[in-house]
Amino acid sequence: MKVGKKYEVLQSVKRGCKKKMIGTIIKEYPKFYVLQTMNYKTCINKSGIISNQYDITAI
Repeated sequence: MKVGKKYEVLQSVKRGCKKKMIGTIIKEYPKFYVLQTMNYKTCINKSGIISNQYDITAI
């Protein structure tokens, strides 16, 4: 993942549901990325990416 690029993130949550977020990576930290969506900022853990909690595709 690169800072400044737009991504679509599908997060696996409880009961098999998926949460969809579309945004731009604005900052990278040692353990997570900060994703800026239209209304808010959220963090994506790098450990969640490794453990397949997040499904990430570049737009």
